[in-house]
Amino acid sequence: MGARRGAGRAAGRGRAPGGGDGAGIGRAQRPAGPGGGYLPYYPGRADHAHRVREDSRTCARPPSEYLHELWFDSVVHDPVTLRHLIDRVGPGQVVLGTDFPFDMGLDDPLGLLDAVPDLTPEERDAVAGANAERLLS
Repeated sequence: MGARRGAGRAAGRGRAPGGGDGAGIGRAQRPAGPGGGYLPYYPGRADHAHRVREDSRTCARPPSEYLHELWFDSVVHDPVTLRHLIDRVGPGQVVLGTDFPFDMGLDDPLGLLDAVPDLTPEERDAVAGANAERLLS
């Protein structure tokens, strides 16, 4: 992927995941891949592209503003990275993931969650199950 395309693809070539500008798409229809892939870790680059590149302005708002409307799983294999994900998108948007039965899955997803630095009991409860219950209800 060349530099010209990279920034625009950070938010689906400028569109909210699911297409369009995100209006009318239910939250459950907008999951992001394991840990959100690129999205939650480089919002500055995506927002910069939105500001300076016309071809990256196909969504109504800067891409980072959509992060709190997406769902992210916890399959990042690193407690510090999971802390960053929770801080970036909010504890209410992260669900416990396993990737089972695939080889990139976590053997102990709760162990990873419990290793997250400065995780509050409320954040743990949300990620460990409350968010999934809310998402699926």
